[in-house]
Parts: sequence; structure tokens; C-alpha cells
Amino acid sequence: MSLLKKICACGGVLLILLVLSIILFGGSGSDVSHESITNDTLDFMNLSESEYKSQCQIIPFKQLNKNAEKYDGKKIKVTGEVLEISEDDEGGHIRLDVNGNFGDTVYISYTGSNNVVEGDTITVYGCVAGDYTYDSQAHYTITLPWIWAHYIE
Repeated sequence: MSLLKKICACGGVLLILLVLSIILFGGSGSDVSHESITNDTLDFMNLSESEYKSQCQIIPFKQLNKNAEKYDGKKIKVTGEVLEISEDDEGGHIRLDVNGNFGDTVYISYTGSNNVVEGDTITVYGCVAGDYTYDSQAHYTITLPWIWAHYIE
């Protein structure tokens, strides 16, 4: 089976479009290594769920926050409380406080949908995608470590 057929069979069309749009147009205020996300997506498609999860590492938040680019493309496991979640037909985003520490927040992106709501404690398995920068409603510039999620429990 060709790589494209495997991607389509895994429901990865949206992921391909996302990766291509980031490569062609750049991330919205974020720093991303396109090669690392592409390589992780290929791993995700070629590994079973248990194999992928077993390769995910726990990276201390302080280290990740200090230099997310250093861990770009690394498989990661984080657990925390959902502060905010938004979702549409293509996927969603979660702001997650990790390790029970308010302010130790990561930004999670994912495709598809799930039953997660604000206040839930979840575990995310995915790939570090650098930093995600956005402007808050109070007009502060916020930069958080960014994780592309493959599995959310």
C-alpha cells in the first residue's frame, strides 16, 4: 500500500493538509520544525498505539518551557488538567496545566474529536512541535510549549 493510501486509511488527510499548510504558509505565530512533525506522523502511522506510547518520554515542564525547540520532534507524554478546550469539525486545541501546577501550561493540537471537557484530567501522547505564540484577550503575548497530540486519554 502506498504511503498516501496509508495516510488516507488512517484518516490523516487533515493532518497532511495541516502539515502542508504549515510548510507553505508558516505557522500562525509559532515556531515549528516541519521535518520533525512529518517524521513523527510517519512513526505514528507505522507504529501500533502501544508501541507509539511506549516511545513517549516525560520531559520536565521547566525544561520544556525553557527551550521547547530543543525537544522539537520528540515523542512526549504529559498529564494534566484541561483549562480550556475548543473544537471544530477538523480538530481542536487544549490548554493543559501539567503536573498539577497552575501556570505550567502546554498547548495541545489534535485532529478529530473527543469527549474531553474543561476540568478533566487527561494524558496526552504526541510530538513536541516547538513553541506556540498567541495574543490573549487581555492583549498579552503568550508563548507555550506546543504538542501535536496523537492519543488523548
